[in-house]
Amino acid sequence: MAWLLTGCRDEKPLIVDSRRLNDVERMLKVQKELTTHALKPIWQISDQPASKNEEQALKFLYAYMPLSDLADYSLEFMLARKEMAWGSAIPEEEFLHFVLPLRVNNENLDSFRLVYYAEIKARIQGL
Repeated sequence: MAWLLTGCRDEKPLIVDSRRLNDVERMLKVQKELTTHALKPIWQISDQPASKNEEQALKFLYAYMPLSDLADYSLEFMLARKEMAWGSAIPEEEFLHFVLPLRVNNENLDSFRLVYYAEIKARIQGL
């Protein structure tokens, strides 16, 4: 099941900070070097049709996630889609660090967000 990232809208780039964009590209290079001998395909980011914002979100996730997550979770699991109209108003820093599904401690990536999204979507629709 794909992550439901509220607010990957196309009006403006998701990441506008050029220093952050450069660091994401640098870290992607490091991650790719560390996984050159992976037993399964990991680097399918550019193979999937995605908006520029979805591509930036995926690159951000792949750049900073633990190597075990790169191997354990499929690209489809990480794909984003638009949901809430107010999503584009979330500042870059907050969206990248609090909305995208990076691991927190040892929590599974799919537990909290998938359950609670279904629970609260109707409650916050239109807010």
